[in-house]
Amino acid sequence: MKIAVWVIFSIVTLLWTAGTFIAVKLTQWGTTVLAGGNIDPLSRGVAEWPLPQGLPLWLDPAMIQTLQQYALLSLESLRDAMPYMSMLMGWLVPLIWGVWGFGVICLLALAIAAHWLTTRHTPATV
Repeated sequence: MKIAVWVIFSIVTLLWTAGTFIAVKLTQWGTTVLAGGNIDPLSRGVAEWPLPQGLPLWLDPAMIQTLQQYALLSLESLRDAMPYMSMLMGWLVPLIWGVWGFGVICLLALAIAAHWLTTRHTPATV
């Protein structure tokens, strides 16, 4: 049982690390795109996204259009924040890795507690 605890801990930690790595890469890509001033093609692309064929069955097309307009408005409002993107990158990536570290500490605490609980268990005598 103790081995299972540590195998599960290892797998979850590996997935947590992979997710964090992907989040860091996406954050770096996003801030690079925004800092490069490429918002106009991106915002035009968001405004012109075609709706998937099955989506109107689940969501109202007017609501989807409103969501597209909000995304367009958000991207256009980021134009004012472009000078701050390099500064944002300076603290955002360490913040993501800090959250990763806190998550690993919590996972380790859970694994230690589960290990301790499995060693305390005594089989019932018949």
